Amino acid sequence: MKHKMLTMALAALAISSFTYAADFNRKEPTTYNYQRGKEAVDEGDTEKAIEFLSKEVAENPKSGYGHAWLSTMLMNEGEFGRGLTEANLAIKHLPKEDVEFTSAMYYNRSNVNLNMGDTLAAIKDGNSNGELVGDTLTTYLVDY
Repeated sequence: MKHKMLTMALAALAISSFTYAADFNRKEPTTYNYQRGKEAVDEGDTEKAIEFLSKEVAENPKSGYGHAWLSTMLMNEGEFGRGLTEANLAIKHLPKEDVEFTSAMYYNRSNVNLNMGDTLAAIKDGNSNGELVGDTLTTYLVDY
């Protein structure tokens, strides 16, 4: 019951709205592997997206956007351990001004922690996300 209530609470926070980040001018990588990875995401080819985004972060370990998309794709495939690692790296390397992507990574982490039974870590990520987005009560999700 606790798990279900927490899931519902996290879902309530997950209402996606991109108005908060309207003032931020995002500069995503223009590298070959990142662009091919994003194309694969848009085409719904998760396997190819993971392949190209894995190459992107291997060649550019500080590519916050590469880590963010790779995290999302891995989690969609149920690879939660790797997805969690990539979310951590994304949070570390994303521009601080990019609330949208950073918020999505806190959301990814909280979901993994919740599914692993680490309710306290899930709540901590939810709180970090709340501090990040402030009064907007919005969690940003990577929309693909």
